[in-house]
Amino acid sequence: MKKKVYSIFVLSIVQAIGAGLVLWLWSLFITHADKWINVSNNQPTVASMVVLPAVFIITAVASGGAVLGYPLSLVLKGRWYSAITLVALTLLWLALLAVALIAIY
Repeated sequence: MKKKVYSIFVLSIVQAIGAGLVLWLWSLFITHADKWINVSNNQPTVASMVVLPAVFIITAVASGGAVLGYPLSLVLKGRWYSAITLVALTLLWLALLAVALIAIY
């Protein structure tokens, strides 16, 4: 039993780091998108109207998969309590990461 609790605890940290990394890359892209996608005179280009939503969708799927992928597998195996605990712990770690980043900056 202790091994299951420990593995869920560690996995929640790994999932939170993975989701945080995906979100960090998204924010990095958005911050520097004007340099990478040619935007002239604040007029959106066709490339920017296609690339930005596409990257957003990819980011949403990747971060959702990082947080909900394994818990979905646990639910399909009938381990509801472990799945809910894992999602709750992952969200807790993400919230702590957000608070830490706010405190630092």
